Amino acid sequence: KFTAVNPEFAEKRGVDTSAVMVDNVIKDEPAAQAGLKDGEIIVSLNGQKLEKLANPAYSVQNFMRQLMKLQDKQQVVLGVKDESGKLRDVTVKFKEMPKTFEEAARLVDQVQGMQIRDRVLPLDLYLNTGAIAEKEGLVVEGVAKGGPAEKVGLAGGDLITEVDGKAVKTVADYKVAVEAKMGKSVKLTIYRGTAKQPVYVTLDIPLPPK
Repeated sequence: KFTAVNPEFAEKRGVDTSAVMVDNVIKDEPAAQAGLKDGEIIVSLNGQKLEKLANPAYSVQNFMRQLMKLQDKQQVVLGVKDESGKLRDVTVKFKEMPKTFEEAARLVDQVQGMQIRDRVLPLDLYLNTGAIAEKEGLVVEGVAKGGPAEKVGLAGGDLITEVDGKAVKTVADYKVAVEAKMGKSVKLTIYRGTAKQPVYVTLDIPLPPK
């Protein structure tokens, strides 16, 4: 996760407002494997200083846009400044994952009346579709009006992270988790924005077609 820097903070750290701060490095993911740390400041991408915008609040979106343009590459080199002011280059390898929403694995859960899919990074983050940076899970793309999912409070943009305490990161994980709980009431842990909340659903066994 990245955060824009305001002029006061930028001056304190000896950078300008084109830079973005590393705010939350996910364990075992490419950024962590490359050695990026929370609180470090990214000042360049592949040797080019990050573009300075009139409104620094949009610097993160601009940085994500630049990363998206480089998704066909295997890696990028980030110029990073640590809290002591030392500059270094960090090579981050891209994780193999869907690059577009069309490529993402999907599941239409007809029993619950919802459609879910795997996350697509960095596109989900750039478009702010509800999948927050520091959590892995499944994006709820939509719910059927009046269906069970809507009635228990699920909504498009929610991020499902657990089924009865078991982490689900992909559609495949979700299928395995719910198949073991058919006919039972389970707790789904979801995030709506940064707010965590439980949702309870009953995994009814669908009737065979007549």
